[in-house]
Amino acid sequence: GQGELFENRFLTADGVVGGLLIEASPGSDLAQLATLDCNDHPAHFEAMLLDCLQRYAPLTYSRIDRRAFALRHELDLLQGAVTPTVRRAYAPLGDNRFALALGDTHVTHDPITGQGANAAAQCAWIMGEAIAEAFGNGAIGGARFDEAFCQEVERRLWAWLEPVTAWSNAMLQPPPPHAVDLLVAASQTPAIADAFVSNFNQPDRNWAIFSSPTRMAGFLAEFGWAGERMAA
Repeated sequence: GQGELFENRFLTADGVVGGLLIEASPGSDLAQLATLDCNDHPAHFEAMLLDCLQRYAPLTYSRIDRRAFALRHELDLLQGAVTPTVRRAYAPLGDNRFALALGDTHVTHDPITGQGANAAAQCAWIMGEAIAEAFGNGAIGGARFDEAFCQEVERRLWAWLEPVTAWSNAMLQPPPPHAVDLLVAASQTPAIADAFVSNFNQPDRNWAIFSSPTRMAGFLAEFGWAGERMAA
């Protein structure tokens, strides 16, 4: 009922350091960390964070060196909330001119699957290809960047983004039984865990697996998983 906690390693100006990403459910104890001012109340913030880790993530808490645990710099804490949003990919500016949207301006993803910057980079490539094609199909300087062009770019972008968006949003919901099967299998079979994480580079494949109990069963069967579950 609290949300999720991810441990990460980051390369910083001070070298490689450990980091925590807390995805708190609204109204939970963890959610208080999203609004508590660390600069005004550093000791209180640290105490609350450690208390939450001890109660809800004891394995993480057990690895913390209390003497060294602290923010490296005051800007190393990012707090806030994200509302996943899908917008139109273009807007008319008048005089047959249009603005195209990329990244969070077009589709804002919750960071739970780490797809925001990756999707933006992929979509920039897709848009670049469309612009190059427009120049290639007409005389130099005669490319038509009209509403029909914007509609085609929007279609191509959404073909990539739809499964990414569906998968990211699904991960915010209570997992269906077949998704629980995957998480249990991955916790016990490294090959399944590796394949699942590798598919973060192919989010359309992960969504195809996640969205279908049949495809999930087929994916797990590739690794010889027979459906056993851990004891509660």
